[in-house]
Amino acid sequence: MNIAKSTRLGLAEVNKNRVWLAHNLSVTKQYISSVCNGKTVPSTEMIERLAALFSVPVSEFIKWGE
Repeated sequence: MNIAKSTRLGLAEVNKNRVWLAHNLSVTKQYISSVCNGKTVPSTEMIERLAALFSVPVSEFIKWGE
């Protein structure tokens, strides 16, 4: 499971940037950068929020990182 890759792919799919993602998740840009670079593994709740923001089930979001 590579949530960093899933997150980067999700951003590409919706043609948005990390600032947009941080704003919509109410987190810092630094947190999103850390997730996208694989330095931080988000909580289960945050993974669910990411998947919802990209309009896919959690299982599909996770598969993006494989």
